[in-house]
Amino acid sequence: MPPGMRLLSAVMRARPHFMAFQANSLPNRLATRLRNHGIPILAMGVGSMQAHMRVNNHADNVAIDTLAMSGASTVASVPHDAQAPQRRAEPGLAR
Repeated sequence: MPPGMRLLSAVMRARPHFMAFQANSLPNRLATRLRNHGIPILAMGVGSMQAHMRVNNHADNVAIDTLAMSGASTVASVPHDAQAPQRRAEPGLAR
């Protein structure tokens, strides 16, 4: 099995609640396939509005690095307004 398929298979068996990717690595095939399988994608290290707009259609949410934007040393999660595919809740899990 090719390494990419092995990784996708391992992630699908682990059933994570979300996967985080560096903003500068999006879009990529793995993130797209995971998102198509219902796993939300978080873009990390979004340091500008330009970066936010670039990953807007490739992630379900973003973590904005306010250090890069304002000199603060925190990371803020911002609600994402893009049309993300609807996710089905797992039986027994509250969302």
